[in-house]
Amino acid sequence: MNDSSTLDISRTFSSELSWIGGHLHRYLLWEITRPLLGVLGVLMGIFAGYLATSELISQHAGLLTPGALGRVVGIKLLLAMDVLMPMALYLSMIIGLGRLQSDQELVAMKAAGWGGPQLFQALLPLILLVAGVAAYLSLLVRPWGYGMLYEQRRAAMQNLSLTSLEPGHFQLLGRSVLFAEGRAGNQLTGVYFDQQNGTSRWVIRAQAVTEHTGAGEEASGHGLLFQKGWLYILAAPPQADTAVHFQVLMVHIPLPPPREAVTKTKALPSARLWQEATPSNTAELQWRLWSPVSAVMLGILAIPLSRGPPRKGRFGKVLVALAVAALYYNSGAALKGFMQSNNLPAIPGLFLIPIAVLGALLIGLMLSRHRS
Repeated sequence: MNDSSTLDISRTFSSELSWIGGHLHRYLLWEITRPLLGVLGVLMGIFAGYLATSELISQHAGLLTPGALGRVVGIKLLLAMDVLMPMALYLSMIIGLGRLQSDQELVAMKAAGWGGPQLFQALLPLILLVAGVAAYLSLLVRPWGYGMLYEQRRAAMQNLSLTSLEPGHFQLLGRSVLFAEGRAGNQLTGVYFDQQNGTSRWVIRAQAVTEHTGAGEEASGHGLLFQKGWLYILAAPPQADTAVHFQVLMVHIPLPPPREAVTKTKALPSARLWQEATPSNTAELQWRLWSPVSAVMLGILAIPLSRGPPRKGRFGKVLVALAVAALYYNSGAALKGFMQSNNLPAIPGLFLIPIAVLGALLIGLMLSRHRS
């Protein structure tokens, strides 16, 4: 056989390998993408149901119209997408690769030279796509969404009417809490009211309460007119507490400031969090950056977690994967709390968890190679 024939055979063989590699690449992407939308839809449906239920029984429920309640649920669902999308990809990889493992297709791929690194390389575009969407949602949509939630609460407070409040439920009115045992006409009866006023706390127990509208009252807040009851002023030490009996008492409930004046960390733009590096701001900024990083980390974790004996049930792998993801995100939330209370330095901060996961994977890879 001459050199030209050998060269032609080599080129043909390389071409066949390239064709097989491209085919396997597309096949793997299809096996992961196929369950992705279904898993994402299920997660969104479960979380939307949870949000709707929690909003209906929350202390804000009496302040929101059905339309406003729907908008709040929709915004909160959008805010959760930076976690739900990486979780959906992670579970889809567990399901898809688990099926290939159960059918021994991964064994055949490994025999053809397609091991863990090749699998990760083939799925990397999809992982990076999800990470990019998560980064957009986390860094840009998250502050906008929390600002919109804040605006919805403010609008609900601005349109507050005692006729819309349901007796027998605690209602959160800004920084105040109102509870009424019943209703008589346009007034609530058997009233309990709790409000924080600076360093003191006002607790009112009255026979009835009605709305009071004075000059400029609607622009700055709402007035509540309490009738026949007791006012308990719980002062901070060393001042003494006070109890006052009254026939009529008017209490003002101020509106929250407009959206432009919002200083809550979750509603601040990411650039401002970077500029104003307080412990709380740094923790929030790292949480936003942690979301796309988590998409990549969960994608890496899914490959070893999907492996196991071919005859082992796929549902067992999914349960283990859910436990690992719960541990991962709960650990991140705990570290965020430590950062906010200035008990954890900004470096490594929340990224301590991805670093630990990568370290564990590298140790596992070295031990696997040592055994083989």
